[in-house]
Amino acid sequence: SRYTLDRWRVVAAGQALSWTEANGYRTFTAPAGGVEQVIEGVDVVAGTYVLSWTGTASASINGAAVAKGGTVSLAGGANVTVRFSGGTFALPQLERGTVPSAFEVRPFSQELIMCQRYFEKSYNLEVAPGTASQMGRRNQNTFQIAANHRADIPFRVIKRAAPTVTIYNPSTGAAGQVRAQPDADITIGGIYVPGGAGCMIDFVTTATTQAVYWHWAAEAEL
Repeated sequence: SRYTLDRWRVVAAGQALSWTEANGYRTFTAPAGGVEQVIEGVDVVAGTYVLSWTGTASASINGAAVAKGGTVSLAGGANVTVRFSGGTFALPQLERGTVPSAFEVRPFSQELIMCQRYFEKSYNLEVAPGTASQMGRRNQNTFQIAANHRADIPFRVIKRAAPTVTIYNPSTGAAGQVRAQPDADITIGGIYVPGGAGCMIDFVTTATTQAVYWHWAAEAEL
């Protein structure tokens, strides 16, 4: 599967999710194989839930088909997979109860923080990890010392679990490297991820290295 925007992932290899924007929201076109989002169990209280959306797509929850405005009984504390397939969908909402309510509009800043529990990067929002880009890069001065160095990378939002972290060279986009000043590429010695709050990277500098720069991405998806 492949993740796209807002934590929606494409289920079948070779297929894609497309969308248009109008009136302040997106209308997605789900491929035949479907796109899905997993709701973390810590946010699920046992009870009856109702699923609503607009568009032509078919929907399922945990593999069982659900009609528009249809209800499903969910166990508390268990992950829930919502999938849309073969058509358009917009304003999807799964909520406790038996009758759909008006779509809840959350501030963009709140939505971003909620997504960063599962994925975060140092790049600007519109820039894909692995792109050669200087904006948002991180750095550490080395004071021209030939030595082993360890750099701390704090995450803006604590992840749901220890994430998979990838380091990128901001000048070339190459993974597993930092960029040194004067210009040089240094392969990192290791990445240590003790939990969801941050990580550490190791690298070795020479007596001429003044500083190193890098980008990073951390993924803790379900």
